[in-house]
Amino acid sequence: MRFALLEVTEAIEWGDRALAVLDQDGDAAAVARAWKEHLELYLDAARGIAGDSRISVEEGDARRGVHIRSMEPPVPPPAETPFVPDFEPKRDKRFHGLYNFEFPPHVVYNAEDVPADERNLALLCKRTLEMDVPEMMASFLFERKNQPWEFYLDYSRQLWDEARHAMMGTVAFESRGVDWKEIPLNVGFSLRLNLHATPQERQIVLYAIEQSLMSGDTGKRFEYETAVAAGDELSAHFHDYDWADEVLHANIGRRALKREEISREAATALGLEIHERTWAELEQYKSREPQVNWWPDFVLRVLGKESAVANRDLAAPRIVGE
Repeated sequence: MRFALLEVTEAIEWGDRALAVLDQDGDAAAVARAWKEHLELYLDAARGIAGDSRISVEEGDARRGVHIRSMEPPVPPPAETPFVPDFEPKRDKRFHGLYNFEFPPHVVYNAEDVPADERNLALLCKRTLEMDVPEMMASFLFERKNQPWEFYLDYSRQLWDEARHAMMGTVAFESRGVDWKEIPLNVGFSLRLNLHATPQERQIVLYAIEQSLMSGDTGKRFEYETAVAAGDELSAHFHDYDWADEVLHANIGRRALKREEISREAATALGLEIHERTWAELEQYKSREPQVNWWPDFVLRVLGKESAVANRDLAAPRIVGE
């Protein structure tokens, strides 16, 4: 409770500072007051946060001596036009290389002649890049309407897991004293699927990737064993959790597609076709940024040695994802 109170106190202090900034501007202050009144109407209708904080005592109420203020929240005005979200991925100014689609870790992590420490480093880069998975999942969660409750429950759980996997990568780098923002974390995966595939196609590609990760040769068991072989206890711990998550995710996708009468074999074939078609769409975005192989320099800075694939042409695998 002590830590919870500290966090709540910090949140209140932040809110007070934000309100103080708004009060400095006449127009902003008027908007803030109107918004406060708007929210308080909803709190009144809900009888306050704790159920009694907004009850007023009125004389003459012979039954209980209290009266709930009957202030109905206003109905939001209808939008003049339907809301159309922009699903083109965006990142803040900390990030670079958004359109540099060269990402050697996709190939390096399972290259047979590469030492375990370099392959483990590639895995940590792949985990960090996984922020592109929730960027893609959010779009089909929004666009796929009238699905069973299980659809939104399961995929919301998976979206959170994918965001956590990206956090695992960043935490692993920070534990080493490495600035993970040095990595060109491109938006290619979410960009090509959000803008060049239907919502159901995005869902199918996600399942095809999850299913491919169940393979013993290059899948999640292999990734965990790579981290163990590298002697990186934190990475092994993270990849143990990652492996367990992906088993669940493969089953989430299987159940969802089964409801739509799409078999595993059909989804796998469709996923490959959608992947190759949308991968070709990235060509139109490559002019936005130089396509640079940043891996050898990164390995040298982090591991203090030359990359085992420094002079190799690293072609992207057929299915690129997690």
